[in-house]
Amino acid sequence: MSEVVLYVRRDCHLCEEAEGVLSRLSDEVGFAWQPAFIDGDPRLEQRYGESIPVLAVDGTPVLFAPFTLQQAREALRHR
Repeated sequence: MSEVVLYVRRDCHLCEEAEGVLSRLSDEVGFAWQPAFIDGDPRLEQRYGESIPVLAVDGTPVLFAPFTLQQAREALRHR
């Protein structure tokens, strides 16, 4: 099974929307995902900065904010 990670910041409305998209999709399709907060991690902050939320599969970014349920479905289908 692929590792699905959503890179986020605290108090980020786009991040909250993306979490909702992934929760809905994971219920629909049946996969696990986890959030990874970039706040306070200089490496992650430099890598993702203002691009969050970022959806990554097996360590590879596949979607950047903002994205829709359909875009997430397509990105994960190809992984």
